[in-house]
Amino acid sequence: MALCDRISLYGGGFLWEHPKDPGEHPFPSIFATIEFSELLSRTEASTVSFDQCVLGGPTQKPTTLAGNCEDLERFAHCLCSGLSAQHVHANSLGFDAEGHFLTRRLQTYPPGMCSLIARGLISSCVTWQASGEGPTGIFAQGPTAPLIPRSLEASSTSRGVQILNEAVEDHKRVPLGDDHVGLYLHVDDTLLLGVGDCAGLAAPLMEEIADNMEAAGFKAPDRRSCDEVTKVVGYEIDVRQGAFSLPRRKARLLQAALFEQGSGWDLEFRRAAETRALSIPFTVYHMMDVCEGQLVHPWPSVRRELTVMARAVDFMTLHASHPVSSSVYATDAMGADDVDCGGFGVCVTQTQATRDEFRALMWAGEEPGFAITEAD
Repeated sequence: MALCDRISLYGGGFLWEHPKDPGEHPFPSIFATIEFSELLSRTEASTVSFDQCVLGGPTQKPTTLAGNCEDLERFAHCLCSGLSAQHVHANSLGFDAEGHFLTRRLQTYPPGMCSLIARGLISSCVTWQASGEGPTGIFAQGPTAPLIPRSLEASSTSRGVQILNEAVEDHKRVPLGDDHVGLYLHVDDTLLLGVGDCAGLAAPLMEEIADNMEAAGFKAPDRRSCDEVTKVVGYEIDVRQGAFSLPRRKARLLQAALFEQGSGWDLEFRRAAETRALSIPFTVYHMMDVCEGQLVHPWPSVRRELTVMARAVDFMTLHASHPVSSSVYATDAMGADDVDCGGFGVCVTQTQATRDEFRALMWAGEEPGFAITEAD
């Protein structure tokens, strides 16, 4: 039941098959339990009862299906009309000629039942494909279970604390300001962010949280209070120019490593070393496929690409203050696969989008909790 519950939270479908509830004492049934009734209520699922003999089964075997997949109502008409010359039930008691229990054959669903189940599952998948919903659809929202909010809203007498994890679940932005601080939880780490009037609250609040954790039995010896934003976001930020760039030390080490690999040293190509962060490589990926696991001298074309990648490090800066370009640049940045030879995944499109369309595009691309999704 926990698995069905979880699948439903992600927008998926489930089916539960079990013998029909006899509806009388002393015969038990899972369908008569409070837990199963609550599962049906939470997942907005339904039940349908039918007789397997109508669908090709050897005996009547009353059965109930529960779930949230489509077309369950097709089973409602599959009820035994009684024995006749054209409709008989086989014996299910005793043993067959080989000494096996006759009930053994009842473990297999009859063909008609399998057909209706398959039709319902396919119908659900077709609906998800058309609507973009479902657990992996382009409009998948993730778990729909209600979360108990722990954030504290600001009031006229106190400042608030916004837990950023909750904001991501709700796909909301949290602009830091004078009335509240941001708090991010990651496993056993806690990060507090404050600006303006709340900048001075981050350090004492961090100490209070750590003290309470130690009072509960945890250890929190590593407490840091600083203005070093680079450690948190992974980029150096130039506030005056509105620019994001790689930390200088990391950039120089990356550049030196690429120059060294492009200088002609023998390289051992491993699939685990493949990176798809840039769209420049093409022959690098090709050589990885051809020479995987080998220690070889890199091709001249590979050395040229590594050198170009090293020089491109100097341009790894985002100037957020610059106006949005009318050209849309996209890349798949991947190697060869079953579809094509890889590389050449660069697309530059000149668009005549309006200001409102650009604003909507930027808003959607920066929405917390979402990643880039491919839609045919």
